[in-house]
Amino acid sequence: MKKTPFFSVVFWMLFLIGCSSRPMGEQPVGQRTSQADALMESGYNASGNFESTLALASFEDALGLYALDDHREGMVVALLAMEREARILGDVKSAGIYLHHAQALALATSSPRLRRIALNAVAAEALRIEDFDKAREALGMGEEGQNALVSQGRERAVQLRLLGRLADVEGRKTEAQVFLQEAVEVAREAMAHGEAAQACYKLASMASLVGDYDEAKTWALEALKEDGLAGNGAGVAADLRALGIISEKSGDGENAADYYRRSWLAWRALGRFGEAAAAQEALESLLGESVGFPGNLSP
Repeated sequence: MKKTPFFSVVFWMLFLIGCSSRPMGEQPVGQRTSQADALMESGYNASGNFESTLALASFEDALGLYALDDHREGMVVALLAMEREARILGDVKSAGIYLHHAQALALATSSPRLRRIALNAVAAEALRIEDFDKAREALGMGEEGQNALVSQGRERAVQLRLLGRLADVEGRKTEAQVFLQEAVEVAREAMAHGEAAQACYKLASMASLVGDYDEAKTWALEALKEDGLAGNGAGVAADLRALGIISEKSGDGENAADYYRRSWLAWRALGRFGEAAAAQEALESLLGESVGFPGNLSP
């Protein structure tokens, strides 16, 4: 029997190992995506604590991992999260760049849901800068938007809420109410409590502006409930302030004082001392007396 030289065996083993091994530093697809998801969650937590710089860094790291897996939805969601935090930080230029890339990635796919997510973000920004033609197009009132309609879920609720905002600024009040009420229903079906709260808050604001305080209070209480379910502390504090304003306008000073006090304490707990001061000032104005804590405590 012919013997194989020892060096040939060693060479062949090393060759097989080299062919079967993964390059150094490379990770399985599922592992990278899981890490990216965890980074997104960390970013959302940081954002909820008003740590936008930290949130932006987490979202950017997640974007890189999603990109390595060519995870299109992950990249779009990460870019939109980066856009939001950059805008909070006042970096409007970077925010616009992130939004542009998110839109390009989303519109290059046939997924109605992904396209709708990006177009909603475009519409929200257009409404912010009062570019109503662009908002109308993105929200499905033009050919591009119509190609990205979805019938249910959080994305549809966002679209309906933004349609309500657009109708309101254009003076179509009844139509705005219809859009917003449908947004609440769709968001609740999707268990998107934060989105339902935003639509309820807008309905409360609209009712308050025309002096329908009973209707306004009903919607503000609904917003408070939904923000509570969403765990949105800032939303809860804002809803309580709105309820204070509505109660005061309707002549219910006792409840107004209670809502203002709760809003003030909630804003303090969040470290949002500007908003806390506004709620405290409203409470003191109503009561005609100082309610501040001792000087050695935070405002």
